[in-house]
Amino acid sequence: MLLLQLLMLAFTKLLKLEKAYAAAWAVGLGALIFSAFHYIGSEGDRLELNSFIQRTFAGVFFAAVYVTRSFGVAAAAHAEYDIAIGLTHLFASRA
Repeated sequence: MLLLQLLMLAFTKLLKLEKAYAAAWAVGLGALIFSAFHYIGSEGDRLELNSFIQRTFAGVFFAAVYVTRSFGVAAAAHAEYDIAIGLTHLFASRA
């Protein structure tokens, strides 16, 4: 969420974009960076187009929740998502 705030600041103050356009650009660019960060230091998680796109869409979703709701709601949504993915991997590995 700090990244999103910094991007918003850069787009509004440095590039002089209107708030709505700055938010759209911040969400889009932030989602790409969010996705890329998930590959740093991950053991066994290789960069693949499908997972990168999926994580980018997740980044858009979480950023939109943050912008329209709050940090707490976005953090809770991310935690629920992580739990769902963890359970999916757990049950898939047992099959």
